[in-house]
Amino acid sequence: MLELTSLSRLFTGYTPDKAQDIEFQCKTIALIAYVAAPTAAVFSIINFVAGYYELALLEISAILLLIPCFMVVSHTSWLPFVRNLLMTNACILFMALFLYGGEGASGITWSLMIPFIAFLLTGLPAGWYWSLSYAVVMSALIFAHFSGFVSLPYDETFLIFFPATFIFFAFIAAVLEVQLERIHERHQSLLLNLEDLVDVKTKEFQEVRDKLFAEMNEHNKTIGNLKAAEAQFLHAQRMESLGTLVAGLAHDFNNMLVGISGNIYLAKKNSGNKVEVRERLENVENLSAGAADMVKQLLTFARKDPMEMNVFSLTSFCKEILKLAQIAIPENISFTYNISSKELFIKGDITQLQQLIMNLLNNARDAVVDVSAPKIYFQLEPFTADNAFNEKYPEYENKDFVRLSVSDNGCGIPEEERKAVFEPFYTTKSAGKGTGLGLPMVSGSVVNHMGKIEVESEEGKGTTFIIYLPIYEGPTGGTQIFL
Repeated sequence: MLELTSLSRLFTGYTPDKAQDIEFQCKTIALIAYVAAPTAAVFSIINFVAGYYELALLEISAILLLIPCFMVVSHTSWLPFVRNLLMTNACILFMALFLYGGEGASGITWSLMIPFIAFLLTGLPAGWYWSLSYAVVMSALIFAHFSGFVSLPYDETFLIFFPATFIFFAFIAAVLEVQLERIHERHQSLLLNLEDLVDVKTKEFQEVRDKLFAEMNEHNKTIGNLKAAEAQFLHAQRMESLGTLVAGLAHDFNNMLVGISGNIYLAKKNSGNKVEVRERLENVENLSAGAADMVKQLLTFARKDPMEMNVFSLTSFCKEILKLAQIAIPENISFTYNISSKELFIKGDITQLQQLIMNLLNNARDAVVDVSAPKIYFQLEPFTADNAFNEKYPEYENKDFVRLSVSDNGCGIPEEERKAVFEPFYTTKSAGKGTGLGLPMVSGSVVNHMGKIEVESEEGKGTTFIIYLPIYEGPTGGTQIFL
């Protein structure tokens, strides 16, 4: 059953304005035009055959006036004009049918369609304006008929009750329009609720998806860290095994060198004035000293070399070392440095750190040999661990470090070779120009001092070695400061 919330809905409608959206109204008008045009064409033919030529011409005119109705779908701004045009067209056509009667005097019954068309096209309350206006004109014609001014082809009894019948049909049309608007309103409300529900569910889905992606990324990151840790562990294990082997060989070799050195000393003492023999023995002695230095580097790499740890200012220490380094670096190489004015104290082995710095500078010197404008840059500065550093080296509790870097504009290190630069006996230098122990010794010294070493290099542009050493946080009274 049709239910209305109040009688006023019959006059005001379910919503303040027509409930249907513009697109729906345009499609409705186009549908009415598609139905009305062939219908009017058929009746124009019937009326023309029956001799109602004026009525047939009027119906043909109505068909022509329906043309804008077909175009309103693509031109929605025409809606108000087309709606009023269609209603005017319908009122004129049905009023003409009312006057002429048509075949079988059935023209009057078409007037009952006016309320349905009016409410369907214009809604409430505009539909009432059209319906009542039509009813007033129709009642005036009926009154004129009874007054003898016009003659209508209908039974007079039927004419007396027809206005009431028209109003009754208008109420039925209003009830149907209210229900239609009410259904449409509920439909729109359901659509809005559905859209809100879809938005909520979509948001929940996106949150779940983002959470899943975050967990997947975290999982992949964890797997990557595990693989990196596994590779690091295997490398450390391999290096430890190699270090143990190297340490054993170095000690045995060192014992042989002690014996060789002793015998050289005795041979030199007994050589007398034989200059040639003495020179050859000195050459052997120099080679033995070089071999002894190599053994020392092997022991440093293997971390078996005895260390004497002292607290001292690395700032002053570097200033003294660089004075010596400038002598070893050719004049054609631009050597610049930037040392912090702040005294940076560390706890370390002076001999190992001296070898470490000299090895890095010697490597930089060799790397720029073939460069047209060779440059070496040394820097020492304080460094406070940031988030990136903590994520990279989570094992460190220290926040304050000394950052020492040596840069050159040499040939650079190919990416595939960077991981191998700290391997013992690995070198990119030509035969006789490198032992492959300089950088392994540097790496071993950094590890001995609880530090970290990084390599940044771009092939053809140069290389930078960066070393982080923890700053000594204890008392520094009585420590060595090199001046």
